[in-house]
Amino acid sequence: MNRPERPKTKLVEVPSTNIIPERDIGMPPILETRHLGIDFGGLTAVSDFNFAVGRTEIAGLIGPNGAGKTTIFNLLTKVYQPTRGTILLDGMDTAGKTTIQVNQMGIARTFQNIRLFTDTAMNLSNACESILETPSEPISSLSAKMHTAVRFGLFASKMPASSA
Repeated sequence: MNRPERPKTKLVEVPSTNIIPERDIGMPPILETRHLGIDFGGLTAVSDFNFAVGRTEIAGLIGPNGAGKTTIFNLLTKVYQPTRGTILLDGMDTAGKTTIQVNQMGIARTFQNIRLFTDTAMNLSNACESILETPSEPISSLSAKMHTAVRFGLFASKMPASSA
């Protein structure tokens, strides 16, 4: 299937250390870091990290092992407090905020550990597939079936008796 070609995005300077897409001019970036850094003892893990995500962008962070990607995510979500620099979320400084407060502002992270539910993951996947095989049903009906499957069918043996 051929995808339509996207128009080239022109990046423009904004009054910061970062650039954003031209279509986002006049709107502050949804997420921005300025000169972000963290030291662990005498070791500098991240130094002078500048990054901006415009309101209409989808962005990624790539790099080799040990480059500091996870440390950056821990800084953005306040698992770690930066040694220096600024993190702006929707234009608001996150300095002094806790992980929970930053989460309530709209930023969170997930983990890649797919082995959290080894014995139930496959059952849940099968339940989802069988429930979603009926595309003519309204979403509310599918949602109710999913709730029932998860609550009573898959996890009943693991739930306290008063919950099932």
